[in-house]
Amino acid sequence: QLPTIAGASAVVTHGGLNTVLDAAGMGVPMVALPLGNDQNGIAARLTRAGAAIVLPPRRATPERLAQALAAVTTDPRYRTALDPARAEIAGAGGARAAADAVEAALGRVR
Repeated sequence: QLPTIAGASAVVTHGGLNTVLDAAGMGVPMVALPLGNDQNGIAARLTRAGAAIVLPPRRATPERLAQALAAVTTDPRYRTALDPARAEIAGAGGARAAADAVEAALGRVR
């Protein structure tokens, strides 16, 4: 999904953590339609950060979805709101840093 997100102006997501982190890491604003579980909490955080518009799935008509997409793609505040997350994700070191941390914790340092 990374190449798709990289070429996108916005991401429509149910608010799953992987997709949200991928989009945030690339500075791509979102429209979230959370279905349950942790997605509601993630959607609330996206709203608080100003990085997404959240629509309850039951109220997501084609018109509302189109309006939300138009807003997140034309208002630069949504993209700008992702700048801190993008910088933090970029500085985290990605999969290699995660693997190194796990190996170090297991005592298998390279």
